[in-house]
Amino acid sequence: MLNHSLPDFSKIDINNFTAKLDEMLQKHLQEIDDILNNIKHPTWDNLIYPLDKMSNELEQFWSPFSHLHAVLNSPKLREVYQACLPKLSKYESAIGHNKKLYNAITQIDVARLNSAQAKIIQDSIRDFELSGVALSDTDKKRFEEISVDLATASNKFENNILDAVQDYQLHIADESKMRGLPEHILASAKALAIKQNLSGYVLNLEQPTFVGVITYADDRDLREKIYEAYLTRASEIGPSAGKFDNTYLMDEILELRSQHAKLLGFSNYAELSLATKMADSPADVNKFLSDLVNIAYPKAKDEFAQLEQFGLEKYQIAKVAPWDVAYLSEKRQHLMFEIYQEELRPYFPVDVVMPGLFATIKKLYDMTFERVANTDIWHPDVECYSILDKEKHIRGYIYIDLFARENKRSGAWMDSCRSRFRHADGLVELPIATLTCNFAKSAEGKIATLSHSEVETLFHECGHCLQHVLTKVDYLGGSGINGVEWDAVELPSQFFENWCWDKEALKLLTKHIETGKSIERELFQKLVASKNFQSAMALVRQLEFAIFDFEIHEKYMQGVENFIANTLTDVRKRVSVLPIAAYNRFQNSFSHIFAGGYAAGYYSYKWAEVLSCDAFSRFEREGIFSKQAGGDFLKCILEVGGSVKASQAFYNYMGREAKIDALLRHCGIGGA
Repeated sequence: MLNHSLPDFSKIDINNFTAKLDEMLQKHLQEIDDILNNIKHPTWDNLIYPLDKMSNELEQFWSPFSHLHAVLNSPKLREVYQACLPKLSKYESAIGHNKKLYNAITQIDVARLNSAQAKIIQDSIRDFELSGVALSDTDKKRFEEISVDLATASNKFENNILDAVQDYQLHIADESKMRGLPEHILASAKALAIKQNLSGYVLNLEQPTFVGVITYADDRDLREKIYEAYLTRASEIGPSAGKFDNTYLMDEILELRSQHAKLLGFSNYAELSLATKMADSPADVNKFLSDLVNIAYPKAKDEFAQLEQFGLEKYQIAKVAPWDVAYLSEKRQHLMFEIYQEELRPYFPVDVVMPGLFATIKKLYDMTFERVANTDIWHPDVECYSILDKEKHIRGYIYIDLFARENKRSGAWMDSCRSRFRHADGLVELPIATLTCNFAKSAEGKIATLSHSEVETLFHECGHCLQHVLTKVDYLGGSGINGVEWDAVELPSQFFENWCWDKEALKLLTKHIETGKSIERELFQKLVASKNFQSAMALVRQLEFAIFDFEIHEKYMQGVENFIANTLTDVRKRVSVLPIAAYNRFQNSFSHIFAGGYAAGYYSYKWAEVLSCDAFSRFEREGIFSKQAGGDFLKCILEVGGSVKASQAFYNYMGREAKIDALLRHCGIGGA
């Protein structure tokens, strides 16, 4: 039996949601007490299964609402969401601090369990210990307070960024200032002006607009103005100075995390973060990042020197500023490879890319996407798809929400709306994932198109979704993305990006909106030739973020003035090759680490890229649509989720441990 039901987003009772959540949480805590009072010999069936059943109920109640908060934000949703966070934190603390429950789980005989169940039990025991189950009552109380305060501060951090973006608009009456901008940016800016009864154009800070302006606007002053507004979001300076300032929130979050770690006996939060990851120690992470810097930095420095020379010779820019880098890079890339990124956009109409994406998945894993009609969706742009295997069995569902709009969190991400779970009566809850992007929407009457980098983003997030919905694990603790080490969670996503660079795959994804032709051989060769253009600069930029993140969590000391800003400055002196504006407040909107799950874990992107590049090497040898390699990746990686340690899952797929050579080769900075 399969549960094919889908969430009723429009029927979520916002007014009574907090009370219903509270009622559910209290009911679950009582059920846990009843179970513990009535079992003499804890087993999977009489303890873990009932706990999973409660978690499944909570996820299906909370996740749709939480998703709406991210994609359809409103004052009422925000108010209710904020009211719920302390309740959830206290609930999680109550479970994590339940010594009787912890003792019962440790008594389960793992010898009687299968390997997936045994791994989940081991993870559960570890998580209890990391939740402070062994703390004194006084320390448990403080731990709970920290958890509540962290949830509140992180949510406020994210809200401040959204509010800062919504607060900014730049009216441009002089059309000449918009010279060079792509048609889709002009169209959205014109539409925004019309909406406000203004002449000309209105620019905002949504990501497609920001990227479009700093990459293509010929007007240098306009580039600087948008750059400054974007890089001072949620800070004490800039157009919204002080209104949505995250400066003190960052300090508060770091202090709370430090206290959290020390309560559990760790020296710092970086050590605590690694307790659930593949990396063994901070020293391992620091060496990994340092080794990459040593390899990439000399080449990155040379790449920027060439860009400076280009700017001087071709555009008479004596000193390249931060708002010149993307603009000059695009111009130089065109000079070197005779290719503009916007030149590729007409080849990627959304109504071709999406079927091409599904066809790629079909060729790799023999899975078919079918659109689900008449579903309850939160916006007309959203579409829901079921994923069927070769036996025509539905494996799960994905909601896809591609375009930027007001009151929608920026960036791109995947999330779980429901995890695969088998009930005692045989009913299987089918997994549901949400895939969210913020691509520029086309003008009314125009065909929606994507840039090549946006297609990569789409494939990246879809890779995450596939790991969640294609799982065959029936236990909540190892189903889909659950239980996967965080520094391995980017493996399926970064792995899937590779198909955006293959000629055979691109035939499925491209069809020019005017000629109807797929990408031509000559243009494809230019695209591939340009792949590693300034790749070392891009790599050291990511390393800058990763090292900054890790150092502020490993070296944090209470009361050190300007610790975060000074650490970032120091890291940039060692790693960055790009100019930095004095007003740059990048850290104030670094939501990955201050509001997301990447605290002391941003290094995971590069760590997992070692795995993803190495995993893709099989397709380089065996063929881009190798049935054997695709079937093995499905079986060894996607279907096992978190039921197998990531290192073992990778070994099962490759027959050996991961090597860094493929990453270096893919980045164009050496390697075999």
